[in-house]
Amino acid sequence: MSDSSPYAAFQSRGFRFFLTGNFLSVVGRDLDTNASASFAKEEATLRSALARLESVTATLLAAQTTHGPDRALAEATDYLDAFGTLVVAWRWLVMGRIADALGADDFHAGKVAAARYFFRYDVPEAHAKLDRLALLDDTIFNVKPEML
Repeated sequence: MSDSSPYAAFQSRGFRFFLTGNFLSVVGRDLDTNASASFAKEEATLRSALARLESVTATLLAAQTTHGPDRALAEATDYLDAFGTLVVAWRWLVMGRIADALGADDFHAGKVAAARYFFRYDVPEAHAKLDRLALLDDTIFNVKPEML
């Protein structure tokens, strides 16, 4: 693989830049400028989960060098699921804030309830996945096909 390959470009500028340079700064700016007293708990939860996402991303990127790409990417599905859940959580937070500001009719109250539900039930699962991913667990690498 040459230095001009897409993989080399990804490694040099890639995902960590995207995560820290774009996504986290956009969400961070939103959390800083649009804070809502009625959604303070959800905002704190999202900040914590995003900090964990950033740290796990750094761990997984470093593991590509120390443990090899197979080990670092072994649970990429869970990583992407957790990342996606946090993106959706942020969007629910935005919708919840807007709905909360617009009124207490059933439609808006339903949006607020849905946002709170997502933060109570889905975000903790994403956080748990990130915690497990940070361990770089090797269980799946110790199972031989004949064991199954």
